[in-house]
Amino acid sequence: MIRSHIVPQLLLKRFASEPSEHGQLRELDRADLRSAHPTTVRKACREAGYYRIEAEDLEEWAREGHDPEIAEKKLGDVEDKAAPLVADIITGKLPRTDADRLHLALFVALQMTRGCAHNGTVSGVSAPSRCCGTGPSRNCATRSPRSPTGPGRSATSPPTR
Repeated sequence: MIRSHIVPQLLLKRFASEPSEHGQLRELDRADLRSAHPTTVRKACREAGYYRIEAEDLEEWAREGHDPEIAEKKLGDVEDKAAPLVADIITGKLPRTDADRLHLALFVALQMTRGCAHNGTVSGVSAPSRCCGTGPSRNCATRSPRSPTGPGRSATSPPTR
């Protein structure tokens, strides 16, 4: 089963000790701010099968040939296209084409639908939520190991060198 990032790595890297999947962050359970522990960008804010859609959850006509990891794969496609746009914005370059602006808007809109808060809202309408009860999904608040945050904050700017 795929371990899905609830917060994309391309964003987590911006808050790490170095901008790579091996960059260090401090992860914590938002219910217990004293629970902070070191982790890497690759391991932070992820949960096995978070975006997985089981065939049993679909209408019968849609089950044949269904890929349960399709949502994770499509999110990855959006993130791959957004990564250079986000990098450009950080260096002061705005998207020049309508297609780039539209893709960036799609990426930002998708970020609003990820994670426990949205999952709980949607789950209230459909099936019980798998998120925010126990396990790594509760540990989505991160901070750089060299830049502590105050209570209630989930991340900081990159450490100064």
